[in-house]
Amino acid sequence: MIWFAWERAMTGQWQPVCYHGEKPGKYKEVVGLVEVPADCLDADGSPNFGMLQKRFPLAGEGGD
Repeated sequence: MIWFAWERAMTGQWQPVCYHGEKPGKYKEVVGLVEVPADCLDADGSPNFGMLQKRFPLAGEGGD
């Protein structure tokens, strides 16, 4: 299973990330966690970040 979310980097900026297998632990600051839909995977099974960011945009500046 692959999960997509927006994660706050050490710089304070939000960045798109994918987690393979387990959901991120509570030590990560993430918003918008969703399972990656099959139509957002490339032919080799890798997440297509362009499609994911369009489908699941960061809501508001602070991820609200």
